[in-house]
Amino acid sequence: MNIFSVHAGRTDFLKPHVEYLRHYCTDDFTYYCVDNFKTPNVALVNECIELGVRYVRPDIQRQGNAWDHAPCLNSLKQYTSDDVVNVIYEFDVF
Repeated sequence: MNIFSVHAGRTDFLKPHVEYLRHYCTDDFTYYCVDNFKTPNVALVNECIELGVRYVRPDIQRQGNAWDHAPCLNSLKQYTSDDVVNVIYEFDVF
């Protein structure tokens, strides 16, 4: 299973996401932290390294507004395949 979490406004929910999933999810999964900030977020990269999750930054043109979400979500196809369960959620969902 692949779990994608798209981060564009805040980074403080990444650690709780990963910790809760590791505690409560009994299935094996790969966690992808998707950087959708207008410019690459160095703090997010460092936290991904610390947590041992995959950091991805799709190669899309960003405007820095809500219109960036659709191209970002569409680009996630390159990290997975149709024969894998994929879960995508926003950074602030619990």
